[in-house]
Amino acid sequence: MKKWNKKTSRILRSISFSGLVLYLLLFSGCTSEQKGKGSATDTEPVVQPFMTKYSIVLYGSRAEKSEQVQKLPGDVFLMEGSGSFTWKVNVPKSGEYELVLSYAADRDSSKILIDCETDSLTDLVHKTEGYYYGSNIKWQQNYERIAAKGILMLNAGETIISFRLADPIPRTMLFFRCIELIPVSDKSEINAEIERAAKARASTDWLVKAGYGIMLHWTSQSQPKIGPHKPYADAVRDFDVDAFADFVEQTGAGYVLFTNGHGESYCPAPIRAWEKIHPGMTTERDLLIELSDKLNARGIKFMIYMNSPRMAGMGKVSAEQYMDNHREILTEIGEHYGSKIAAYCFDSWYQGYEEYPDFSFEELYRLCKIGYPDRLVSFNTWILPVNTPWQDFWFGETYVPGRPAEERIIQRGPGRGLQYQSLIVLENLWVHDNPSPMASPWLSAEALAEFIKANMQKGGAVTINVGIYQEGTFGEKSLEVMKALKKIVR
Repeated sequence: MKKWNKKTSRILRSISFSGLVLYLLLFSGCTSEQKGKGSATDTEPVVQPFMTKYSIVLYGSRAEKSEQVQKLPGDVFLMEGSGSFTWKVNVPKSGEYELVLSYAADRDSSKILIDCETDSLTDLVHKTEGYYYGSNIKWQQNYERIAAKGILMLNAGETIISFRLADPIPRTMLFFRCIELIPVSDKSEINAEIERAAKARASTDWLVKAGYGIMLHWTSQSQPKIGPHKPYADAVRDFDVDAFADFVEQTGAGYVLFTNGHGESYCPAPIRAWEKIHPGMTTERDLLIELSDKLNARGIKFMIYMNSPRMAGMGKVSAEQYMDNHREILTEIGEHYGSKIAAYCFDSWYQGYEEYPDFSFEELYRLCKIGYPDRLVSFNTWILPVNTPWQDFWFGETYVPGRPAEERIIQRGPGRGLQYQSLIVLENLWVHDNPSPMASPWLSAEALAEFIKANMQKGGAVTINVGIYQEGTFGEKSLEVMKALKKIVR
């Protein structure tokens, strides 16, 4: 039994009995049935699994930084030595604030200091864990949300908050994303939102039963196996759906994740809302419905990928228009396709939520269910911790096979609290976008099977990105690997 401190007592007094049960389940990181390595102990900080709309988020990209801070791709920052961040923050109300830091670290190390004009707290850098492991993956991709020990007292209005390594020891390296300021007075509302999201989630049983599927980046930039590259509308017109479905069936995939827009916002269907936002970038042929019908007839689920920033105009439109664009597109797609589309996977949401911090994931989640309440939803935050409880499974862009699932519901790492799903790449590319033969697979059928079977034993799923030519065919070597994988696993 844990010893309750004053902070915990205040929180418990502010919530109902049902909220207390949720608090104990979620804030400890696991249920009684999911108890394991990821559960909190008396010596490590505890933290709710998800960011919510009640957090004030201080991103490294929006701070003044010392010379010891190095910007890395993806708006994350490497802190070394006496690296520091400083923010000018508008605090909406006075009170106690808990702090949660998103970072990656390979060890317990340096003391950190967070201070403002009225208060300060100190803590240590804590080692983070997750599923990014392997010969080509470094530890610094295992980002987690780590609760700082202590509370900041903040006054309403503008204030300065700083974060630094207070007494850096040799080789201290911290890969930093952001700090969340969580008002203690809002804990009951936070718990209520997490509870609503948990109750709203669709079952992932079919995903678990499938075990593995394939993702196909078939885009306007895809190159053909032979001949010249075709304009997108012509490529959609000439796509051989029957031959494609035969190829997919040979892989043993339980589902297909197909790109609807990517680097360029083309849609392979006559979606009016899409055409309104992206004139000339839809097609007369409804390739999506033909693909879903052919695959569903073979018992293969059909899912679509969408890139939210490009699709909805991130940075070019207001937050209200950003939501409106999603609303119009998802309403039409949902009503038109219904259960033919089993899941939506949205890319680039660590960027989108930073751009629009007041965006309502709860509303977006409910838009995703139009036409089919059991449709699964996932928002990609790359290697960073998920930023909303309003989704059904972890996008899991791990790129290479790393640590297999330890439990069906993730207990540590960036996907904590969600159904495990890992997205890996077969040929070391997402899109075959150069006029040359398809790259050879860098993973063998045996290596894939070992990783997939280990995940299936724990209730996890694996999605394999397979290279595809503009004609809708796969590389010969890749297809051979997938055929062999089917024999081993199925």
